[in-house]
Amino acid sequence: MADHQSPAGSDDRIQQRQSRSDSRPVEYYIDEKWDRCIDLTLRRVTYSSLAVGVVALVVLRGSGVRAATTAFGAGFGAGSAYGDCQREFQGEVPSVVHHGRPQ
Repeated sequence: MADHQSPAGSDDRIQQRQSRSDSRPVEYYIDEKWDRCIDLTLRRVTYSSLAVGVVALVVLRGSGVRAATTAFGAGFGAGSAYGDCQREFQGEVPSVVHHGRPQ
């Protein structure tokens, strides 16, 4: 079974690399942000397409309506991932990353 790290774990990995090797700020690790965003987008599009597709399969009768509903679910997942990735590249913490309890 593959090891899957949460987005918070990858932040720790970035900070470890920064403290180990050089004095570059965390903002310069764009490739790791892109990796997280691509992973998040693929997962959200897939999960939302499957969830809406299963509901459409059970509830709706026409194949065209099922396809349109599944495409709507995929668009919803892509839009959600786009918003989180945009916030991450602007330096804000995405809504899916929780760094403990608020105080």
